[in-house]
Amino acid sequence: MQHHQSIADIDRLLDELEQMAASNVATSAFLQKLLGRLRFLIQADAAALMLPDQNGNWFAIAFNGNGEPEQVSSFKYPDNFPAGQAIVTSTESQSTMGVSVRKHSWEKGALWTRFSRRIPEATTGEIEEIVRAFAEIVAIRQLSEQESFLDQNWGRLQRVVHQISGSHCVERAAFELVNGLPGIIGVDRATIMVRRGLRKTRVMAISGVAKLDHRADLVKTINRIGEKTVKSAKPVVSKSSSQVEVAEEPAKHDPASGLFANHLCLPLASISGTGNGRSRSRPTAALLLEWEQNETFLRNAPLLDHAVPMLEACWAQHTRWLKVPGLFRRFASSSGNGLGRSAARTLFRLAIVVGVLLTAFWFLTRPMPLRVESKGTLQTELQRSVYVRIDGYVEELKVTDGQLVKEGELLIRMRSPEISQTIQELLDEAIAVQEKRNGFNIEINQLAQDSPRYLADQNRLSSEIRLIDIQLANLQKKQKFWESQQEKLEIRAPIAGTVVARQLNEFLDGRPVKTGEQLFRIADFDGPWRLELLVADRDFGLVARNFSPKNPAAETARKHVDFVFASRPDDWLQSEVSWISDAARNPDGTGGVVDVYCKIDPSAPGRGHMGATVYAYFDCGQQPCWFVWSRGLVESIQRRIWF
Repeated sequence: MQHHQSIADIDRLLDELEQMAASNVATSAFLQKLLGRLRFLIQADAAALMLPDQNGNWFAIAFNGNGEPEQVSSFKYPDNFPAGQAIVTSTESQSTMGVSVRKHSWEKGALWTRFSRRIPEATTGEIEEIVRAFAEIVAIRQLSEQESFLDQNWGRLQRVVHQISGSHCVERAAFELVNGLPGIIGVDRATIMVRRGLRKTRVMAISGVAKLDHRADLVKTINRIGEKTVKSAKPVVSKSSSQVEVAEEPAKHDPASGLFANHLCLPLASISGTGNGRSRSRPTAALLLEWEQNETFLRNAPLLDHAVPMLEACWAQHTRWLKVPGLFRRFASSSGNGLGRSAARTLFRLAIVVGVLLTAFWFLTRPMPLRVESKGTLQTELQRSVYVRIDGYVEELKVTDGQLVKEGELLIRMRSPEISQTIQELLDEAIAVQEKRNGFNIEINQLAQDSPRYLADQNRLSSEIRLIDIQLANLQKKQKFWESQQEKLEIRAPIAGTVVARQLNEFLDGRPVKTGEQLFRIADFDGPWRLELLVADRDFGLVARNFSPKNPAAETARKHVDFVFASRPDDWLQSEVSWISDAARNPDGTGGVVDVYCKIDPSAPGRGHMGATVYAYFDCGQQPCWFVWSRGLVESIQRRIWF
C-alpha cells in the first residue's frame, strides 16, 4: 500500500469519485477511473467490478490491470457468507480480495482485487477499508441508475410480463419477451433460445426479426453461444474493451459472426425459493443480450438483476402452463370467472373432461401385444473351432481364408524343437543301452564253463541283461509317447466345410502358438443355419412361459419368432424356437442373459452373412396398454414389495 498517501489525499480522492458517481459522466470512464485509482492506492495488479448471474456464477463487466478478465472466473458465490465480510484468498505467490458492493447483499456485485504477493495480515484490514470505501461509491452510482431505471421502465416491465402471460404459444411468448427487452434495459438486440435435448438449443425469437432463417450464419452463431451457455449453466460474456478511458465506442458488429461487440448470454431456469437459499433446475433456455456501445453495456448490466428474474420467472411459469393440453387450459381459465356462466355450459365442459378421462382409461386398459426384444447373431449349426493341441511353431500353413476343406484334411503342420530333441535323445539313449546289452551277451558267450565262478558270473550278467531289457522297454514307451505328441503337430480338419478366419498368412505363418489357442473356425455353409439369441434375464420368464418346449402350457402357444437383420431393417423374417438354455450367464458383465436358438428358413442365410447381427421379437401374449408401456416400472415396484 502507498504509505506516503495521507488520509487527506485519500479523502479528497474519494470525494472526487463520489461527485463523479453522482454526475452524468459516462459509466465506462467512471469505472475505469475508480478501478485505476483503487489499484494505485493498494498497489494491486488488477481490479474488477463483478456481477453474479442467477446461478451464482460471476463475470466481470469492468476490468483494469494486468491479465485478462477471464482470470476472475474462479471467484465463487459466497453462499451463506455474511455480506459485511471480505473474501480473502492467499498463497505464497498471489492474493485476492472480494468485497460486496452493497453492505448487506452480494447479489448487487462485488469489487475484486488481485495482488502478485501475499497480503500481510497487518495490512489486510487497512486494504479492506479502502476497497469497501470504493465499493460504497460504486453503490452510490448503482442506486442512482437503479432509481432512474425504476422510474422510467417499471411500467414497461409490467406490460411485457402481461404480454408474455397472455401469449397463446411458446413462439409468441418468446417474441413478446425479446421485443420488450430493448425498451426496458436498452439492449440493441435480444435473442432467446430454448433447450432441445441434453445440450442442443434452438433460436426461438430475435428482437426486430419477424421471420427466422435457421440456415443463416448469424442464427447458427447465436445458437452455438446458447448451447455453450446451457451446457455450462454459466453466463457467456464478451466486451469490446474493458480497460479504455473513453466514454463511447464505435458501433460495430463482429465481421466474422455478425454479433455486436458487447454481448452477454444468460442461462434461464425455473427458480424455487429466494435469496441465497434458492434452488434452480437445469437451464431450459438461454437469453442473449447485445449492445453496440460498451458504455451502454456497462450502464445497463447492473440493472439486469431488476428485470431478468421477473421475466425469467414469468417465462418459466408460462411455458410450463402452455404444455398443458389446450382443452384443460381453456377450461381452467374460464372456470375462474364462473359467476357469470350458466350451469349448462359448466356441465357441458365437465362432461367433456369426464369423456376425455374415460377415453384415456379405455385406451390404457385395452389389450395390446407384449413383445420381448432380443439381440443375437446368424450362425451355422455345424461349425467347429480349430485349436492348438501342443505348443510349437507354425511351419506350414496348408489353407487360406474361405477355402473348402474335407474332414481329416491337413490344415497346419507345426514343429516343436523340444519334441524333436527329446525323441532324438531317446533314440540315442536306446542305441547306447542296446549296445551295452550286446556287450553283456558277448561276455556271457565267452565265459569258461570249467571255471569255478562260471555260474556266479552267468547269473550276474543275466541280471544286468534283464535290467537293460526293462530300461529298453521304458525308453520305447517314452518314445511312443513323444511320437504321439509329435503327431499332434499336424492339425487336421474336424469336419468338412469352409475355413472362416481373417488374414491367416499374416497372423499364423511362422509364429509360435500355445496349447488351447483358437486359430480359426471351420463352418459348413451348406448345412442348416440358426439364430443364436441372447434374451435378457429379466425377460426370460415371459419367453420360457410362451416358447419353452419343456413347458406344457406353451405347447399351444405361438412358437414363431419375428426377426430382422440389422443391415436390412425393412426385411422381416420368421424363425422357430428350437432350444432354450436352462442356465443364465453374464458374458460381458452388464447383466445376465439366457441363450436361445431358433431354426430359420433355408433361404434366410442368403440375406445375411455368418455372424450378422439380428434383432428378434417374441410375442408373449396380450397385456393392458398401461402395463406394456410401464412394464419396467411395474416390475420394479413388484420386486420391492415382494422381495
